Amino acid sequence: MNYPIELQAITSWLVSRADSLAGTGITLAETAARSEYVPAARADFNSDSRVGRINFWVTGEVDFEVLDRADGASLFFRNETIEALHARQLDEAYAAFIVAMAGEKSRGECQNSLASS
Repeated sequence: MNYPIELQAITSWLVSRADSLAGTGITLAETAARSEYVPAARADFNSDSRVGRINFWVTGEVDFEVLDRADGASLFFRNETIEALHARQLDEAYAAFIVAMAGEKSRGECQNSLASS
């Protein structure tokens, strides 16, 4: 079946996000991919108080989720459907995800870090 985005490109995009995390207090903890059913990749992120995950399917569906580390409460969720990795809404969703991961204290630092990457 033909999908709009290749699994290897998704995995590379997820791994490349680590470059923009310097100085944010957020780390890329793990990435994984699967080729069964509808191929997809995921990336897990950690900060002192939050955990996050990006799930990205070759169909162009992308889920961004952030949970509170202490109680598991959902703090952020966003779904996007894109046709290419250079889609503006993908960059906007990722930036919002990083701000949610950092929390209120680091909001300005994250926005500055993302703007310079």
